[in-house]
Amino acid sequence: PSPRMGSTTDTVKRRLQQALAPLAPDAEEGSLVLITPAGFGFRVGDFEGCLESTLERKDRLLWDDEFFPSTEATCTVTGTNFNVLTYTLINQKALLQRVTYSIFSSVKNPDVPSWPSSDEWLLESFKKFIATEQTIRLDSYLVP
Repeated sequence: PSPRMGSTTDTVKRRLQQALAPLAPDAEEGSLVLITPAGFGFRVGDFEGCLESTLERKDRLLWDDEFFPSTEATCTVTGTNFNVLTYTLINQKALLQRVTYSIFSSVKNPDVPSWPSSDEWLLESFKKFIATEQTIRLDSYLVP
């Protein structure tokens, strides 16, 4: 599962805050979090922004719009060694059910050998209700 998943045949839009209207109780925000093992670190730019990272539908054609540019998602790098990459969906576009997505990013390898203790990465998806700040983990997957 992924944040606010929907059918691939339906037009899926996430419920967001609109202008100055009161915050809707079901307004939400989705995010994907990728956590590296100890020693690895993502490239980070100014203000904890990602460098050389993309989120897109796997095997998309170049002219397809099945990717998440900065108008659709923010990408940040946090953690003690910049080992946590977070994509937060900020616009109407949602991740769809039964669609495979790819995250591409540059990662700094550890300075010392880390196998076998660092052979798993953690990928998680979350949904946060903006009005209540309640965050729900939708899925968690150890990536071998």
